[in-house]
Amino acid sequence: MKNRNKTRRKLLPLAFLVIILLLLNTDTAFSFSTIANSHDVPIIIQIFLLLNVFQLSLAMVIIFEIKNNLISKTWDSIIKGNFFALLHTIMIALILSRSYQTSGFFLVLLTTFFYSLAVSMDLATQFLLAKPLMKIKLNVFKPIHLLIYSVSLVFSWLFLIRIGPLLTFPTFSNFNFLFLYMLFFVILNAYIVYSSHHISGAYSKLGFVHEPYITAWIGLSSLLGFGVLTFYIALNNLFSEYYFVLTWIVFVSFAVAYYFKFIIEYPSLLQPKWKAFMPFDLVKVTATITLVILSVSLYFTTKDLGLQFSIPILVLFIVGLFLIPIAALFIYARSFAGETTLEYWNYIKWEVAAHLGLSFYILSTAILSWPTLGSLGRILYGLFFGLSFLFYLATTLDIRKLTQDLNVKIKPDIFIILGYTASTFSLFFIIFSLVFLSRGKVTSVDIILGRYPYFPLMLIGVFFVFYFTFLRRAHKGFEELLKRGTSTAFSYIAALGVFVSLFILYLKVPSSLLSQFPFFGLVFFGYFAILVADVYSTTTLRVKEYSEKK
Repeated sequence: MKNRNKTRRKLLPLAFLVIILLLLNTDTAFSFSTIANSHDVPIIIQIFLLLNVFQLSLAMVIIFEIKNNLISKTWDSIIKGNFFALLHTIMIALILSRSYQTSGFFLVLLTTFFYSLAVSMDLATQFLLAKPLMKIKLNVFKPIHLLIYSVSLVFSWLFLIRIGPLLTFPTFSNFNFLFLYMLFFVILNAYIVYSSHHISGAYSKLGFVHEPYITAWIGLSSLLGFGVLTFYIALNNLFSEYYFVLTWIVFVSFAVAYYFKFIIEYPSLLQPKWKAFMPFDLVKVTATITLVILSVSLYFTTKDLGLQFSIPILVLFIVGLFLIPIAALFIYARSFAGETTLEYWNYIKWEVAAHLGLSFYILSTAILSWPTLGSLGRILYGLFFGLSFLFYLATTLDIRKLTQDLNVKIKPDIFIILGYTASTFSLFFIIFSLVFLSRGKVTSVDIILGRYPYFPLMLIGVFFVFYFTFLRRAHKGFEELLKRGTSTAFSYIAALGVFVSLFILYLKVPSSLLSQFPFFGLVFFGYFAILVADVYSTTTLRVKEYSEKK
C-alpha cells in the first residue's frame, strides 16, 4: 500500500501538468469558441452531466479509500461498475442533448431527475457500505481526489461539448436485436432484485449490510423509471440513433453486472453460501452477449447501406483454427487464476485477446484485398497467419506445461467453451465489418506513418533489447515456478516472426492496396503495446503472491 501511495504522489504532478496543457490548448479545451459552442447543449443537460459525474467520482474516491484500508479484490467490482456508470452518464447526456428539441423541457427534466436520484442512491449505498469499515476518518478532499474530480468533470464536459456533436453512426432499421438486448437487461435486473431480497432479508438485523440494500433498491427502481423515459425519448429517432441507444444499454448492462457481482461477493465474505446466486460470471456473459449483438448489428448495417460482401469458408476455418489454442489457453489461465491471487494470468489473457484482435484486422484486410493481390502478397499473408497460429499454440503449450508441473487441476466447462466460441467469431465479424465500412478512408495518422515506411525497425530493435535483457530469463523470485523452456522461447520467436512477416508485407504489397485500410500502420504499435504489457506482467510474479490463496 505504501508503494501504491508513492506511485500516486509521483503521478500527481504529471497529471496536473496534463490538466494545465489541456486548459491551455485552445483547440481542444476551454477556448472562447468552446464556451460559445456549449450553448448548443441545453444548460439543464450540462448541469445533469456535471452533477452525476461528480457523484460517481465521489463514489470512486470512497471505494479507493476503503481499498487503502482493506485490501481486497471484492472492491474492484464496484470500482469497475462506477467506471461504466460514468461512461453511461456521458452517453445519456449525449442522447438527451440530441433529442432535446423533439422531447421538450419537462420530459427531459423528469428523466434527469430519475437518473440523478438513482446515482444519489448508488452513492449512498457505497457510503453506507464503506463507513463502518473505515479505520480512519474518511477524507474525500485529498489532492489526488481533487485531481480525480477535476479530470472527470473536465473530460466529460469536453466530450459532450466538443466531441459528442461530431459523432455519427450509420442508420439501422432492424430493431429486434436492440429489443433482445433490452430483454436481457430486464431479466438481469429482475434477478438482481430477487437475489438482493433474499440476501437483505438474511441480514435484516445487521444494519450496515441491510440498509445499503434498501438504498440500492430505491436506486434500481429509479434507474428502471429513467430507462423507460429515456427509451421513449429515443424511440422517435431510433432509426438514426440506434448505435447511441445500443451503447447506452451496453454501458448500463456492464455497470449493473459489476454491481451485482459485488452484491454477491460482499456478503459471501461472511457466508460463502451466497455464491450460489451467481453460478456463472455474469460480466463475461454480458460481454459475450454484447459481442454477439454488436456483430449482428454491424452485419445488418452493411445490408442497410446496400453493401455486399462474402466471407470464404477458408476464412472461417482460420478463425476456428485460432480458436482452438486460444480457448485452451484461456481455460488454463482461468484454472490457474482460480488457485492464486496473481494478476499475471489476467494480463496473459488480455495480451492474447489483443493479439487475436490484431490478427483479425490483418485477416480482414486479406479478405478484402485478396482478389487483387499478387502471388508474393498472398504468400506473405499466408506466412503471417501460419506464424500467428504457431504463436498461439506455443503460448498455450507453455502455460499447459506450467499447470502440469504445478498440478493445477483444469476444469473445462462446455458453457465456457461455447462462450469463447461465440466471443471469438463475434469479435472477428465486428472487426471485419468495421474494416469493410471504413475501407477507402484515409486519416492523418496513415499519411504521417506512410512517410516513414521503415519505422517498424525501431520497434523490432526494442523487442531484442527486451528479450535479451529480461524476457528470456525467468523472473527472480518466481523462477522455481515459471521456468522458461522450449515452448516459451518458441513463442517469442513466433511472435517476432509475426511482426517481421507483417513488416515485409507492409513493404512489398503495393501501397495502393494497403492505403485503403485506415490505421494499418498502427498495428505495429499494437504489437509493441502487447510486448510492453508482457514485460510488465512478469513484474507481477512473486512467490509470496502465488502462495496466497483467495
